[in-house]
Amino acid sequence: DLGASYTTSNCHKWLCAPKGSAFLHVRKDRQSLIHPLTISHGMTFPLGDTTRFRHEFDWTGTRDISAACSIPATIDYMQTMVDGGWPAIMQLNHDLAIKGRRVICERLGIDAPCPEEMIACIATLELPGGGEAGIPLHEPDPLHKVLQDKYGIQVPVWSWESPKGRYIRISAQLYNHIDEYHYLADALASELGLD
Repeated sequence: DLGASYTTSNCHKWLCAPKGSAFLHVRKDRQSLIHPLTISHGMTFPLGDTTRFRHEFDWTGTRDISAACSIPATIDYMQTMVDGGWPAIMQLNHDLAIKGRRVICERLGIDAPCPEEMIACIATLELPGGGEAGIPLHEPDPLHKVLQDKYGIQVPVWSWESPKGRYIRISAQLYNHIDEYHYLADALASELGLD
């Protein structure tokens, strides 16, 4: 039991499930308040041993639900990849995110914006030199494109108005290695003129 009123997430990143797979958890006392945009064909079925909430959100007809059906098997499989299962995976990812953040901070000469205890497997850093003015949030920052096209690095980079700056978000997963963060740090230093 999560205890949260509402929780949702995609599953492709942390679970390595197919893209398009996700979950929504709504605590039982809140389920009558939440309804899907498109109802399931079973919405008006007799309840039987399931809930109205489940009937409304269940299969919506012609949509391929294969990605969602893979989630339980993905959870089971992923935990076999590392001794210690999910707790060990989360700790490995956390440790790598912290190490990667340190590598980038040291290489760029920037301070970490928050204590390590506040980091899970994702860390956001403000890049030196400010941001590009006037770039809509839905458009890629030029540095994002350079990192992708020139270095083969896929990492979010965006400019923000408040607090004003240019930010990068790194993450860590079992398939990442510390050398990738050194490579990213060197690419950032080169592109930001810090060499």
